[in-house]
Amino acid sequence: MSLSVSIVDDDAGSRGATASLVRSLGLSVETFGSAREFLDSRAPTTTACLITDIHMPEITGLELQGRLRALRPDCPVIVVTGFPTAAVHDMAIEGGAIGFFAKPLGANFLSCLEDRLIA
Repeated sequence: MSLSVSIVDDDAGSRGATASLVRSLGLSVETFGSAREFLDSRAPTTTACLITDIHMPEITGLELQGRLRALRPDCPVIVVTGFPTAAVHDMAIEGGAIGFFAKPLGANFLSCLEDRLIA
């Protein structure tokens, strides 16, 4: 069975770049342009991992993380942002994120994902 990773990011370029990185690990990907789009799909009940941007309209990445954790506490969440701060990092990790990464994403992001889903 192929694991599917959900990527939620309102920036199409970042969403596509993240999807390419995840696919480089041999994982399948579903992408969503908003938290609402993700929540209205079947993905919250089937995804192997959520990767979410922080700054999005309507529902932020941290709010999305909280909603998914309420539905599926066992589902890993990775938070990414172009504007990292210590406060946001702490909120993401305290909310249960397995990783917090600044864009552009690189080797540390891939290692986190690989360790959780492939190892």
